[in-house]
Amino acid sequence: MNTKRRTIWTLIIAASMGCILAAIGILPLTGAAQAMADGSNTHNSPAGSWIVTVTPDPQSGLPTETNIATLTEDGRIVNVEANGNVSAGSWKKTGAQRFGVTFMGLFIENDQRFRLKVRAACRLTEQGNEFEGPFTTEIFDSAGTLLFSVSGTVHATRFGVEPLD
Repeated sequence: MNTKRRTIWTLIIAASMGCILAAIGILPLTGAAQAMADGSNTHNSPAGSWIVTVTPDPQSGLPTETNIATLTEDGRIVNVEANGNVSAGSWKKTGAQRFGVTFMGLFIENDQRFRLKVRAACRLTEQGNEFEGPFTTEIFDSAGTLLFSVSGTVHATRFGVEPLD
């Protein structure tokens, strides 16, 4: 895969959640937020921090990647990929155990500016410790012209506070 495509894909991953997004702000550790932080009562909300595996459709020729995302109780999402690229956006509950995500990021490649937009439809497991669903990432040039898109699936696993004992 050429360097430009690899770089663009890496940025796509940053935006792709995930159905996902890290570090949009620290949740206040009171009430429902405390329940999210200690891993209890998480089955109804995607609010929390996630390890997100992004798998593009096979025909794209792009590799599977891993991101870290944080979704806040008030509907925000920040996604961070391994190279440090960050994207931000929103999530919204769309049904029982289901939520939609849209987030965007900016990047520069060979002195050209690009924008990406990721949309995903995710289903939270009954236990609330995983979610999955399809995503589509669109890449735009600085004038807003769509250059290409990539679709695939995301799978995420929740992580929380681990005591330092």
